[in-house]
Amino acid sequence: MRTRPEIPDDEVGGGDFPLIQPGNYDFEVEAAVPKTAQSGNEMIALTLKVWDHDGIERKVWDYLVDTEKAEWKTRHFCRSTQNEDMYEEGNIDANALVGAAGKCSIKIQKGKANPAGGYYPDKNTVGDYLYEEITKPSPQEATEPATTKGHSAPPDDGEDIPF
Repeated sequence: MRTRPEIPDDEVGGGDFPLIQPGNYDFEVEAAVPKTAQSGNEMIALTLKVWDHDGIERKVWDYLVDTEKAEWKTRHFCRSTQNEDMYEEGNIDANALVGAAGKCSIKIQKGKANPAGGYYPDKNTVGDYLYEEITKPSPQEATEPATTKGHSAPPDDGEDIPF
């Protein structure tokens, strides 16, 4: 049986959950559940498995809310998990997201007062979902000779012919 490593007190969130230090991490969607937010907006509640820098799996919860203000996060999530087609079609299927993987930026949200008394503890949140922008070369770039960081390819003077 694998034992949990000792976590310093300053890295422990509420409920004795170890906090992940801010940074970029791999994630996988463990659960994706369609729900209605308290505001009445549709959303998908995500349970993410995130691997910290020591390879230890941690849970982080996030929400993809269907509002104009939060649209950027849904778009970035879909790009990160290679589900851009769902986003473009405007039909994100929560069930199809389970098992999707990508990279995310984790941050720590400071605890705050609980209206019922006491305090909510610090917790990890997803700051953004990361993806690499894929750009296609312009027609002019596609026909130009290859260059390496501003250096043009050496001229072909026939010297490299192996005979």
